[in-house]
Amino acid sequence: MTVRHMCADIRGMLENNTRKGSLKGVFEDETGRRLSHEEARDYLYDCLAKGWKVVPIGDCDNFDY
Repeated sequence: MTVRHMCADIRGMLENNTRKGSLKGVFEDETGRRLSHEEARDYLYDCLAKGWKVVPIGDCDNFDY
């Protein structure tokens, strides 16, 4: 079985999801609660502040940011 790992460009997500609500439910916190649009945008900006350019889509062991 072939396993494929995918990632999303953080800046692209921020630029292409400017309409309010477009990021609602895309990300979850550590308890499994889905993030609001505003929380998701904050999370993506936090990722950029860490120097990350991409985020994994789904579970991915040993993801290299």
